[in-house]
Amino acid sequence: MNYQNYEKAFSPARLTKYLLACHGNVVSALTLYRLNIRLCQKLYGILNIFEVVLRNAIDNHYKAYFADGDWIRDQLSPSGMLAFHPQKESTGSIVCSLINSGRYSNDRIVSSVSMGFWTYLFTKEPFRRGGKTLLKVFPGKRPESYIQRTPTNQSL
Repeated sequence: MNYQNYEKAFSPARLTKYLLACHGNVVSALTLYRLNIRLCQKLYGILNIFEVVLRNAIDNHYKAYFADGDWIRDQLSPSGMLAFHPQKESTGSIVCSLINSGRYSNDRIVSSVSMGFWTYLFTKEPFRRGGKTLLKVFPGKRPESYIQRTPTNQSL
């Protein structure tokens, strides 16, 4: 496949950065693009494992913290930790769909929401609403670093 066919299939916007990196050499740009695809293929498995381990750690943490095996559904309430989550509606739809199909379980919700759902829990508001305890899912992290510090003004 020539460069124009790649460009048509993948878009000029996607390929331009490769072309720029290769100083306009289309053969080198396509080679670099294919190398990037191979790298992504190798990393995908690792990222998939990371996502599963992270979401399960967060789920286990909040099951214990909220003393609730169904914490996601419960925290979608107006006063819950997930009340303002950008994926609240889609998560609620997943819950409703699972209930309506008779397949509802917390484990199914955990495996159905996106990585964005999980990473958002580390942002300021859900982190605060979750008791500022979420960093405990990283067992190698020093306990004193769980405390949020504010920078101090120091004279130089």
